Amino acid sequence: MKYFTTLLLLLSIIELSAQDVGINISNPSERLHILDDEATKVLLSTTSGTAFYTANSPSNSGLLFRTNGSDRANLFYSPFSNMLSANVGSASWALFSNGDFRVKERIFTGNTLKLDAPNAVVIEVNGTTISIDDSGTINITGENVTVNANNNFVVNANNIALSANGAVNITAGGNSDIDVAGALAVTSGGDMSIASGEDVDINSNNFGLTTNKAIAINSGTNTSLSALNLAINASINTNFVTGGSFEIAAGVNYELNSGGTISQSATGEQSLMGLRLLLNGGTKPFARIGDIISIPGVGNGSIISGSGNVFGN
Repeated sequence: MKYFTTLLLLLSIIELSAQDVGINISNPSERLHILDDEATKVLLSTTSGTAFYTANSPSNSGLLFRTNGSDRANLFYSPFSNMLSANVGSASWALFSNGDFRVKERIFTGNTLKLDAPNAVVIEVNGTTISIDDSGTINITGENVTVNANNNFVVNANNIALSANGAVNITAGGNSDIDVAGALAVTSGGDMSIASGEDVDINSNNFGLTTNKAIAINSGTNTSLSALNLAINASINTNFVTGGSFEIAAGVNYELNSGGTISQSATGEQSLMGLRLLLNGGTKPFARIGDIISIPGVGNGSIISGSGNVFGN
């Protein structure tokens, strides 16, 4: 009698309506409809193995989340693209069987785009990589690396290293400002160019440009290169073109080497300053106006005139 009473009690809360099953509801609207006035949970439990919620469909399947009768989010699987996705409003992400992970909206913390990893963050496309390691060093490596900015191009970092097997091109419609507290190294197997519609300013403790081909720095207004140690190496040509002033400042050493031609030109003055100025590694001083000269077989004399464009002390 006890078991019969229990069965009647169970049947009193389960309703069948046109093959729909309702628990604690007389008119179920889905194949399984559970209604409760408290927190509702569905428990899958097993004493061995794995407990699965199984959705078996020849097309799409998933989980749908609703609030007050309105669809809010879903977890969705498509066998056609072999893709698992989650959707909340207009934002979504998708995981594909080939390992692709796609995000429709932004990844951000507050209003800041943020990619976080304990060791390094690496972005790779067809062999070209941009990596940021835990020391703050940024590395860009690829066959051809091109950076374009319609207005200003600004880079700030403790250490920056750009390396490419092919060409490195940095182009900005406005200012190009590169400030590095530590070392800035740009290495290219092809041509290297920095072009700006306005100022080009590069400041670093150690600054090096190295390429197997040509180096070109072009500025619409002013160009400034400042470093404690400055080295520019090109196997072919090195060209600096500026519409305004051109300044190279090195706190210790400044080295400019080219396997081809180095061309410097200015519509105004060019100023070369140093404790001693050596041309081609020479050791003999230039003669100046008023200096005494000796000509074998002629005698001694003095220089009374010279170039009006080249001056010395």
